[in-house]
Amino acid sequence: MAHKDYTRVFVVVRAAQLSDWLGMISASYGAVVYRFCHWRSCLRRLRDAACDVLIVDSDVTGAKTCHFIAQARRTWPWLSCIVLVDKGAVGRAVAIMKAGATDCLEKPGDPEPLLAAVEQGLRRTAAGASLTATQLSVLHLIVAGRTNKDIAERLGRSVRTVETHRRSIFRKLGFRTSLEVMKWAMSAGFYGSPGLVSDEVSNIPCD
Repeated sequence: MAHKDYTRVFVVVRAAQLSDWLGMISASYGAVVYRFCHWRSCLRRLRDAACDVLIVDSDVTGAKTCHFIAQARRTWPWLSCIVLVDKGAVGRAVAIMKAGATDCLEKPGDPEPLLAAVEQGLRRTAAGASLTATQLSVLHLIVAGRTNKDIAERLGRSVRTVETHRRSIFRKLGFRTSLEVMKWAMSAGFYGSPGLVSDEVSNIPCD
């Protein structure tokens, strides 16, 4: 992820109810919150601006929610995506999680679940972005199903060194097994580390 000296939270939402909660997010985590009224505007900004957490109201994105989440995660594999759904919309929540959302919440009656999800998302994003170039290479090969011996041969490292990198990757991402890492990587649309992008970001006003 491109270097930046503050936390960015992108929000695709129209509900006035969330305005106070967005202020809480900004105050609690020192985040700059950018609000978008259309998912296409947000996706365009994601193509040239780094983001730490994306919050999406599924009522705004509608039938395009899964497509939007998948595209956002392909652009920034480490991006934490929190999607808000109507109460009881279990089937929709499952589909959204399969598309790559890292968290799916029923539209909250209080801000605590959302704030907790944002905090967890910030930790997850920071962990993914902290992987070194070598660890990213090892992760690629883990996702490809390679053994430690195969990875060592491909990278010209010892098996012990690969094992050390593997443990570091698991620790940073908060996983315990290769299967957990592979499931996460596939749901995230992981294909490599994104290139450097501009740090210049403008707020996009809501209509």
